[in-house]
Amino acid sequence: MSGIKSLFPRYVTEFAYLDNATQNPIPLQAIEQIKSQYHEGIFGSETSIHSFGRKTLECIEESKEKIVSFFGIAGQKISFMPNRDYAINSMLNALFFNCKIGRIIVSVYDDVSILAPVIGLNKKFGCKVKFVDEMKENWENVLAEANPRTLIVVGHMSTGTGLKRNIKKIIELCNLKGYKSIVDFSFSGMFQETVALLNEPTVGILDFSKSLLSPQGVCIAIASENISPFLLGSNNVVGFAENGEVIYGSSLYEMGTAFMPQFFVVPHCLDVVKRYSNQFEAALSRTRDSYLKEIEMTDRFSLIANRFESEDFVDNGSHIITFSITEGSAHDFAIVGNEVSKVCVRSGLSCMYMGAERLRLNDFVQLSFHLYNDRDDYEKFRIAIDAYEQMG
Repeated sequence: MSGIKSLFPRYVTEFAYLDNATQNPIPLQAIEQIKSQYHEGIFGSETSIHSFGRKTLECIEESKEKIVSFFGIAGQKISFMPNRDYAINSMLNALFFNCKIGRIIVSVYDDVSILAPVIGLNKKFGCKVKFVDEMKENWENVLAEANPRTLIVVGHMSTGTGLKRNIKKIIELCNLKGYKSIVDFSFSGMFQETVALLNEPTVGILDFSKSLLSPQGVCIAIASENISPFLLGSNNVVGFAENGEVIYGSSLYEMGTAFMPQFFVVPHCLDVVKRYSNQFEAALSRTRDSYLKEIEMTDRFSLIANRFESEDFVDNGSHIITFSITEGSAHDFAIVGNEVSKVCVRSGLSCMYMGAERLRLNDFVQLSFHLYNDRDDYEKFRIAIDAYEQMG
């Protein structure tokens, strides 16, 4: 994977950036493209008939075509939205009301972007919710007890635990029994298996900023059937409207404008992913596992993934590691690592509040790797661990 860092801003080399599941850096080529678009006047509304509007619309259609081609999905199935929170909320509401959903099933080990709108439907409309604890239950048994008016909302990755679900099996069970499903693939978009599965659930969600080296502001919802997404509320105030205050939308930007300069550069970001993703997948598990053994990670910290033995999680392939610190604070570790060896990690609860409560965790550290992370980054992380332990 040598040489990939040269495709990114200088700070990717100076720092060990291991917080990619929150937001990943974008390639230099994409940054330059954003600059040039403003200089060239690509900033108008695509609905305007003047020259700036027509130019913007032309760029939108060109980018859309490239994105559709990359994932091999039919263009009419795609809704473009600003982020995964918006996409999950709007598609969840659409299925809940249009399909008369009576029960929603979610995992306690997913994050607030998935759980919050589900809890909102429960409180506002009395929808029944089943919270799956994957330490004690498996999806096959849970789904066997469901009824036809069931909706499953789940992430491919459980970012708080660092585990990748056997999502293919879960989707197959849903489709076999005729249940609706929303699967969030945002954190696993760089993996080949994700591309192959996007069309399989009722709705697949993919936020490009979480795994596809793209800037914030662009997310797609891929529907396997004709669904008109809508929100409760207006603009970005989601889920707080009174009964009947519903906004429908189906065209490219009716559901909330994706930030256009970012949208236009997504194809450049996908080009980098396409070039290097196979190498990344091949090296990921081998490099990660050997490194953890080398620095005696399991002896020094408690890996959250080790608490789970569920068959619903795959054994390898995750690019995320989460661990708790028995004596000390995750925030303290993050600060020490950043100051001593320029390591950037996420600390806190990674928005997995319900799961953290079940696991009795006050906080934890999350490492998330991407294409450009190399041996130097692992070494900086080791130095951070040593420095933190020396501080007592």
